[in-house]
Amino acid sequence: MFRFSTIIMIGCLLFVLTGCSSGEKIEGYILENNDGEILFAENASEEEYGTWKELSFNELTELSPGPSLIVITYEGENNLQPGDHVWIMIDGDIAASYPAQAEAKKMGQIE
Repeated sequence: MFRFSTIIMIGCLLFVLTGCSSGEKIEGYILENNDGEILFAENASEEEYGTWKELSFNELTELSPGPSLIVITYEGENNLQPGDHVWIMIDGDIAASYPAQAEAKKMGQIE
């Protein structure tokens, strides 16, 4: 009986700890920042950002191979500008569309 109770308790503990894990953290460059909606190029290098920074949204989506674009919504204040290298903590899942869509829990600039 004791063994069964221990197994159940360990299972419950693992379930609770897994459910409390924080969101995915991603890095990349900001291409646009408009009133809480950010166009973000995930895993982009500084050189790649340099080639994409003057392109329109439509031109970016037509590139092949193109950037891994995510439209990020963020409710908090941010002073981030296009060209900033940033990290973003995702709140929930990233929607599988193109561009992908997600909500940010936290974000900050990488120096």
